[in-house]
Amino acid sequence: MKYIWLDWGYYLHASIYAWKNRKHIPATYTATTMILGDLRKIGVDEDDIIIIAVDKGHSWRKEVDKEYKSTRKAKREAQKEIPWKKMFESFNSLLDIFEAYTPFHIVALNNLEADDIISYGVRYFKDKDNIICSVDGDFEQLFALPNVKIFSPHSKRKCYKQPPKNPYKIIEKKIKKEVSDDLVSKVETEADYQRRFLIINLLKLPEDIEKRVEKQINFLPKKDWEIVKLPFPSIHQRFRDIYKKDKVVTFEQSMKKLERKKRRKKC
Repeated sequence: MKYIWLDWGYYLHASIYAWKNRKHIPATYTATTMILGDLRKIGVDEDDIIIIAVDKGHSWRKEVDKEYKSTRKAKREAQKEIPWKKMFESFNSLLDIFEAYTPFHIVALNNLEADDIISYGVRYFKDKDNIICSVDGDFEQLFALPNVKIFSPHSKRKCYKQPPKNPYKIIEKKIKKEVSDDLVSKVETEADYQRRFLIINLLKLPEDIEKRVEKQINFLPKKDWEIVKLPFPSIHQRFRDIYKKDKVVTFEQSMKKLERKKRRKKC
């Protein structure tokens, strides 16, 4: 048995932006097919636990640094052709359906991000293999844990990420990095350093946050499929197909693929 963690924010935003170029296809349909395709590449066994981790409300990190992710709202609002409110409502409905009629577990806690849920979850289930499905580079800190692999769902990768030689250096690099889309405030004093460290460190979260996540994930009951109640009848068979092994991309295959890419770049 292993735990598979899906970063909902990636699928939500990737499918919404894809909708801009093909408005006849619902973004929720695209997200669903993306998830099913990635699970098939990861390789799911019947006893695996699949958890969809969801951002909910304003992140607690904004209380630590009010500038945290402060540019995202403006960037989203600049995409005026996207009906954001309607989109978010449709994706919330999809989550409700997944929770009710699939074995997937939806975890969303007020003021917490998917990062919090996943980063504590892989440490809580330390005796089991954990696969994180996300493009978020922050998760690479968790390569410090021997039970963690990261599968990139990015359309140009679709394989496992290569662990860095020293995952702990990722935190240091992110602290020293002056600014980014998420980390707008500069680090100029010791207080700034400690604030940035608290925001980005996924190897240890504030105790109250870890307790909240633990309370949510310490009992994940076995759930059955009710496929006839799921949306998009044309892809109903694909839900059960996640257990097939014909499209699995192994960690070893991924490393070979990345090595070939490196060699091509050198040429």
